[in-house]
Amino acid sequence: MSSTTTRAGAPAGRTARPSSASIDATIVDVAAGLFAAQGVDGTSLQQVADAVGYSKTGLLHRFPSKQALHDAATARAEEVLGAVIAELSAAAPDLGEELLRSVARHAVAHPGLVDLVVSRLSAVPPVEDRLHGLVVRVIEQLAADGTPRHRLRVVLALQLVVNAVAAQREGLLDLALPADELVDLAAHLSARVLHDAPSPA
Repeated sequence: MSSTTTRAGAPAGRTARPSSASIDATIVDVAAGLFAAQGVDGTSLQQVADAVGYSKTGLLHRFPSKQALHDAATARAEEVLGAVIAELSAAAPDLGEELLRSVARHAVAHPGLVDLVVSRLSAVPPVEDRLHGLVVRVIEQLAADGTPRHRLRVVLALQLVVNAVAAQREGLLDLALPADELVDLAAHLSARVLHDAPSPA
């Protein structure tokens, strides 16, 4: 009697092994979060390896140096921001909550990269690099009328998404939500910040 297999060809009941690309993406996201929290100089490859459950030797097989890992994290953050901009550009400008849902979806999927971007933006003096320019473009896409008031609303709405992801991850309270619920909640609440709520009757 033949065993039942999954669509991917693995026996049913067994968890499919993550692909090499998926492993690299996880390593990059975890490293990005550590770089954001501790700085590049303050983060060791051993810390990254421990955080992802790899040996340092195994990590070096994938990323030959800490600089290579930092470069990969920066490049991936730029790639994700580029994807967000493309989605915002293709959407109708009046779909505020849907646009923010796109932002929230990427933020939930890449929390370490979000931390890295935020740390770069809050650096003193500010680092006006490609990442900074991409974030400005995200804000411009969401700030349809371009007024300072609306741009501030956009920044506050994006900050709410970032804070929601951070609160979920840090586990200070019992805030665990499934990813899709977290995306929906962050999108809904940030949309209320972005747009005036209806006046009470």
